[in-house]
Amino acid sequence: MANNGNRLFVAAGIKHSFAIKDGSLFAWGYNHMGQLGLGDQYVMYVPLRVGKRDDWEQVSTAGARTLGICGGELYAWGYEGPPLGLRSSGDIRHPSRVGSRSDWQYISTSTGHSLGIAGGNLFAWGRNVSGKLGIEDPSAHPSLIYDPVQVGDFSDWEKVSAGRYHSLGIRAGRLYWWGSFAQNPQESHLPKRVFQPKEIGEVSGWTDISAGPGFSLAICEGQIFCWGKNDFKQLGFKGSPSEEGPALLEGRVGWSNISAAGTRSSGISNGRLFLWGEDRTPQVIHRPERDNAPALNQTGPLYSPAAIDDNFDWEAVSLGGSHILAIRNGTVFAWGGNTTYQLGTCDTADRVTPTEVRFPKAL
Repeated sequence: MANNGNRLFVAAGIKHSFAIKDGSLFAWGYNHMGQLGLGDQYVMYVPLRVGKRDDWEQVSTAGARTLGICGGELYAWGYEGPPLGLRSSGDIRHPSRVGSRSDWQYISTSTGHSLGIAGGNLFAWGRNVSGKLGIEDPSAHPSLIYDPVQVGDFSDWEKVSAGRYHSLGIRAGRLYWWGSFAQNPQESHLPKRVFQPKEIGEVSGWTDISAGPGFSLAICEGQIFCWGKNDFKQLGFKGSPSEEGPALLEGRVGWSNISAAGTRSSGISNGRLFLWGEDRTPQVIHRPERDNAPALNQTGPLYSPAAIDDNFDWEAVSLGGSHILAIRNGTVFAWGGNTTYQLGTCDTADRVTPTEVRFPKAL
């Protein structure tokens, strides 16, 4: 999920997409569990407005579940289960309010758990395994937590990111992590398991985070640091996984936004959009400037960040299952896989270059 800071926001799911434009929420793509929030389970070929409210602030989606913040209130919809924060007995096809708080500031959901910040406090709910909820004594809580539970006493949390088995957070500019990098930590050579938020290093100035399945990305003072699994070079370098925590991704500075999903990564450096790691659909990638060579269709792993084009006005990016959503110069673009209409183009043809997403005019 990504925000350009000007009432434009995008969040790419596995086979579906969301965007917030001028406070209105739009959804399109696969919808088998009602994850689009449109009241049905039909595939949506083009962006369609969700409800009539115009004060949506953020949306986060994973699997067939979606969370959103609207007017400071937390809403959830899609496939039933604890990560929604609702005690439902069936799929939720419309946004349904979670609790009664009206001071929600930030959310992030994964396939098994969700994280949120309200009034500066950190909350977690969902599957209580691997330590990913940040609860100091998990055995004192049930394995499934349906209601948001406050984690710790700090009231200055700024951002969170929910991965498959671990979580990341930023508070007062400092970086924290908890959980495990693998379902069975005994099989991982990375840090085993942390049951409550643990600060990484003693450096402040962290501004963005993205927790992927078994790996992490974070930005500190314009530089990207990465650690975890690197089987598809999703860390951006050829070496083995970092066991000591964040390792600097050398070569570029000025990073402002990152996104980790599946086995690939993306980021924006000084307005240019870069991809690295595995790519499941052809993408137009520009070779390094020193090669003085034209772009090529790339289908294999990218061992280091590669620019998608020569534009310097990209603002935000969100990686989906096989597609990408990004914002450039106040416009939403989509490209990549399109088998379930997740690009919003009213067809199922893949796109190898960014294609503008067109939204219906306000009624």
